[in-house]
Amino acid sequence: MTTTGEANTADRLTPGVSGERPKPSTPAAPGEEHLSVWFWPALVVGWAAIWFGFHSVNRAGIDPYNLAKFTVGGLVAHDGIWAPAVVAVGLVTARWLPMWLRASVRIALALSAVLFLTTRPVTGRYGATPANRSIDPGNAGRFLVIVIVLVWGTCIGLALWRRRRTVTAGRSDPEKEPA
Repeated sequence: MTTTGEANTADRLTPGVSGERPKPSTPAAPGEEHLSVWFWPALVVGWAAIWFGFHSVNRAGIDPYNLAKFTVGGLVAHDGIWAPAVVAVGLVTARWLPMWLRASVRIALALSAVLFLTTRPVTGRYGATPANRSIDPGNAGRFLVIVIVLVWGTCIGLALWRRRRTVTAGRSDPEKEPA
């Protein structure tokens, strides 16, 4: 038991508490949620961005039906194809790859996907006409392959370097996660 003016050990170790126990926080009742200071400014900025998007679409003369098709198609492709593929790749790499190689392979896969998707309009030569040779001034497909090979080489090289450093540091089993 503590004497008057003396805090117990738990209170001294708790920052900001001097002699009394912190009260447990209770969730707010419905309708009494506390909004952050940033809620209203963020709401105004969000609605301004939405208005700007609609205004830009109307000013550019874009057909709303085609825009809706594009947006819904992107959502379906993301949720129906891309997200399950990422989960499947994560499960496969967790099951079949050793621990020291997993992160590097996942990073290389993610970077390869980003590089492929961002360069697809150029490598696919969308919008190219014989009169406009500037759409693909070089061999973009070959350069994409070179960059992806460099990404994979770097990631695998770093994984091998990390594994060698771990093994030489004296860890008995580099396949297990560090504690």
